[in-house]
Amino acid sequence: MLNVRDLDLIAQARALCDVLVVGVLTDDDIRACTGRVPVIGVEERLILANHLRGVDRAVIHNEAEFELLSESMLVIAVEGESDWLRPDADVVLTPAIFSLSTQLRTALGAVPRSA
Repeated sequence: MLNVRDLDLIAQARALCDVLVVGVLTDDDIRACTGRVPVIGVEERLILANHLRGVDRAVIHNEAEFELLSESMLVIAVEGESDWLRPDADVVLTPAIFSLSTQLRTALGAVPRSA
């Protein structure tokens, strides 16, 4: 679920580049990599991402297309989250802002369930 942490990461990424293209994972990729079912489907996530300030374009992440373009772009990943997706990132961002919602943080795995 989109939250203030995600907006912070987008602002950090935007500060590093002239054009920010955000790759949106498919529902199957999210399930395979995190074990969680997405709350919002890929098509809706794509629309949301395309409307975020700082994002020039959002696309469905496609590994084959990524490999073709990777030489001409800066690859940005999120510390502790994108290692499985982009172990070869040029820049690794660390979130500076977190949601204050314990429920949201728990659902996203940022807070132990016993807290």
